[in-house]
Amino acid sequence: MASVRRKGDAIRVELKPEEAALLRVLVGEVLRLLDPGPAETGADPLEELTGMSSQPVESPTDPALQRLLPDAYAEDDVAAREFRRLTDSDLRGAKREALQHIVDSLATGQPTRSGASRFVLDQASAAAWLPALTDVRLVVASRLGIEEDIDLERMAVDPDTARFDEIALYDWLSYLQEALVHAVAGD
Repeated sequence: MASVRRKGDAIRVELKPEEAALLRVLVGEVLRLLDPGPAETGADPLEELTGMSSQPVESPTDPALQRLLPDAYAEDDVAAREFRRLTDSDLRGAKREALQHIVDSLATGQPTRSGASRFVLDQASAAAWLPALTDVRLVVASRLGIEEDIDLERMAVDPDTARFDEIALYDWLSYLQEALVHAVAGD
């Protein structure tokens, strides 16, 4: 199982090869989900400079992406559309940048005697990992139909089913994030 420990100002993370591979795949999937697609040719120069769209930006239809990029104003469609037009590009970019910190960290892993991969996070990388792990967990939760903690409790399933593996994945991500929170806090 993953190990996260603080040593001085650094946070040491050890992941088994299969954990590192799984995390790499999950982060890659979320990065693809956040990709807005190809940019229009001849886009507005001000849009390219500021990241604010001159055209309306639609709310995502994918439930997982909707959880990552929710409407800012649930009761006011006009304000929600305007807010999304002004912020969608920057929000997607910030989320992709945080996820990229995980990808970059995983690439620096050094093998341990036990066969795990060890890498060290500085405070900036650890701070980026936390919201990135939240985003990965939100996508997995959305795919599992978890909206609230009580939903997870209701999903007690037979360990011999595929659903059990999916819930175990969500639990592992939760454990990894919680361990990182404690390490960052110095607990």
